[in-house]
Order: sequence, then C-alpha cells, then structure tokens
Amino acid sequence: MGNRLKFYGWGFENTGLTEGEREHLFHFVAACLGVEPRIAPPPRAADIALSAPRVAPSATLASVLTQEPYERLLHTYGKSYPETVRAFARDFASAPDLVALPQSEADVAAVLDWASQAKVAVIPFGGGSSVVGGVEPAVGDGYAGAVSLDLRHLDRVLEVDATSRAARIESGIRGPAIEAALKPHGLAIRHYPQSFEFSTLGGWIATRSGGHFATLYTHIDDFVESLRTMAQAGLYPSNLRVIDNDEAGTTGVNAYEESLLVLAFESADHPVDAWMARAIELLKDHGGRRHTDEGAGQRWRTAFIRMPYARELTVPMDVINDTFESAITWDKFEAFHEGVRKATEDALKEATGHVGTVSTRFTHVYPDGPALYYTFSVKGAPGRLIEQWRHIKARASDALIAAGGTITHHHAVGRDHMAWYRAQRPTLFGSAFAAAKTALDPAGIMNPGVLAP
Repeated sequence: MGNRLKFYGWGFENTGLTEGEREHLFHFVAACLGVEPRIAPPPRAADIALSAPRVAPSATLASVLTQEPYERLLHTYGKSYPETVRAFARDFASAPDLVALPQSEADVAAVLDWASQAKVAVIPFGGGSSVVGGVEPAVGDGYAGAVSLDLRHLDRVLEVDATSRAARIESGIRGPAIEAALKPHGLAIRHYPQSFEFSTLGGWIATRSGGHFATLYTHIDDFVESLRTMAQAGLYPSNLRVIDNDEAGTTGVNAYEESLLVLAFESADHPVDAWMARAIELLKDHGGRRHTDEGAGQRWRTAFIRMPYARELTVPMDVINDTFESAITWDKFEAFHEGVRKATEDALKEATGHVGTVSTRFTHVYPDGPALYYTFSVKGAPGRLIEQWRHIKARASDALIAAGGTITHHHAVGRDHMAWYRAQRPTLFGSAFAAAKTALDPAGIMNPGVLAP
C-alpha cells in the first residue's frame, strides 16, 4: 500500500514528516500559537460510509469507470485547508459516484460522450493537489451524478527530440517520472512547483502553474533594496527568491533575525562563477552578506517541499494554517504589502480571538512587479475551523483586491476564489470565456461552477 496516495492528506500512505520535522512543527505551534501539540489518528477508509453511486456506466465503459470506495474517497477532495478539515471530520458526502481511469485518448472521449448524454458532471482530477477547491465534485442537483477523471495511466513520454529540446508527453504523468524519462537524454523539465512530486503535466498546463524558478527581473522593499542594482547589472539570475525573517524562522533557517535571499544562476553552456561573484559583490555593496551557513538555502528548500505534510498533524490540533498569493506592480508594492499583512493579522484576531503569525516571500518576479506569497497560522476553535478560515480568507482576499492586486497568481481560481475572480474579471472577457466553454462543452459537464458559472 506504500504507493497509494492518501485520501486525507499529502503524499503516499506511510509517509509524512520525519521525527525532527515533527518536533520543529510542534515547537512552533506551542511557542507561537499557544497550541498543545498532540497526534490524532487519521481517518481510515473502513470507517467512512459512502452513499451508493447514483449512476452506472454502460457495459462498454465498465473497464474504465470504477466505484471502488478508496478511489471515490481519494477523488473527493484536493489539498486545501477546508477540504483537509472535512476529511478529518470523515465528511465525504460529495464523493464522486464513479472514478474514470482511462488508458487512452479514446477512453477519455468515450467517457465524455457518455457523460454528455447522461448529464453527468466530469471533474478533471490531475494529481489532486489543488489548493483552491478545484477538484471536489460539488456539482449540485442539476446533474445525474459526478465522475472524477484521473489520467494517471496516461503517463508516458512518447517522443524526445534532443536536438530541438522538445518532447511529446502524455498529460497524466507526474513530475518525477518526467525527469526520470528525460534524464537519459541530458534534458530536464525545469519546472518544479511545490507539488512537483504529486502533480501532473496536464494539471500544470490547465492551471498555468508557477514553478520554483523566478527567472526575470526583481525589485523589492527596503531590506533587499540592493537587488535593483543586481537587475540593472544584467546578471539575470535564474532564482531570486526573497523569504522574510518570519518565514525564515518558521522554517528553521534562522532564529527570525534575518530575511533570506535565495540566489541561483544556471547554464548548460558555461561556468557561472563570475556571475555569482559579481552578484555577491553587489549585495555586499548594499549592506547584504553571504550567508556563512551554506546549507541555509537548502534547509529552506527542504522545508518548502515538505511543508504540505504538516497539515495532517496541525488540523487535528485545531490549527488554522494556510497560504494565499497575489501579484502587484512595483509602484503599489509597499502600500499593498503593508495593507494586506495588516488585514490578515486583524482577520486572525477577529476570527479566533488569538494572535497568529503572518509571513511573506516573493515566489516570482517580473519587470513590472512581484508575486507575493503569504502564510498564516493561528489557533482555531474545534468545530468552527472552516467558519473561521472563511472569515480570514474573505478578509485577506478583500484586501488583495482593494490594494490593486490579483486574486491569484499561480494557485488558480477554483471555487475558493470565484467570488473575487468574477468581480475582478472584465465583463467582456467573462462573456467570451463562457462562450468558449459553451462551444467546447455544450452539455456543460466539465467541472461546473469552476471558472465559468
């Protein structure tokens, strides 16, 4: 069972935080949030009763569609905070009636044809790593049933053209499998979102995923003011990621005393030592210093990749912990950051009565502005976690919009962001988008309520 994905949390069964990582997390929730650490048993499939499927496939699709209970549980939720709360509450009322596991494009077409005729909603699952309510089959009563479409068997690299550095790859393949297939050709996908291990190529494309690299110009506030000079020097680092002192402390990089700049250069053609040396020289000219601990960046990266495993420990402790992100132009950045951070801190207190933590980092940077990523944590109340989370989410989202930012940069829209996305989206664009969906999905079965009304 070790290679079976958890239906309630991140990663495969029998995997999670190491003992050291768990102790660091417990120290944080106790010292910073006033929460007494405890470990609660996760839900077991045997303890959850699912309603009977409302629809049955035709005989020709019997090998493609399954009603196996674990598959239905696995395909009920993504990885957002409220979904994890409901999973630990053993609430799987919105489980799909069936799960489609096609082996070919023809199988996919057959499922869609059947669903269109039977008025069954189809929910693309990807790797199930959505954090914005994008994969839950919550389709209402207007459909005969719901099918979750999982392309995990379409997982092959079909063709590699090393000369052109191009590849033809099926959409259900996960990140590590792509890397493994390309490595013998001396190639890499060079796209590493936090969900890399468990998300799919098709999911990346469908959601316009943001990877780990921040490859363009950057500009930030006073504590890293020196990067203006670095951008003007034409060094073009492949990664310029800024982590504020709160996040650096929370992830164990330091003791909250300094902000961290993750700086990297890359080339398949020539050594990059001179570029790095010049960048470090510029940082020193403006008051920065090269970290004496060469492992600091690696520690942050490890904490970043391992972070999603923490939720199955924090939710049973009634900790509200989540993230949100946005993009803003440079001229509005400082006022934006100050306003959004204060609104989020106030929302934590309003929702729970407790003082929580809010940390920030730049994930991507562009000539016209940065993408900011906020993480918040606070002690919640048993039985009220989703209600409290909704208040915090709404206040933070209102603040993003009021300050001129976007409702999302790379987490996509999903149900969680729809109200703000519709308000921010130009009316003409919304009409054009709805018309395109009608042309491509005339029966209206594809993930109804997500992106298009």
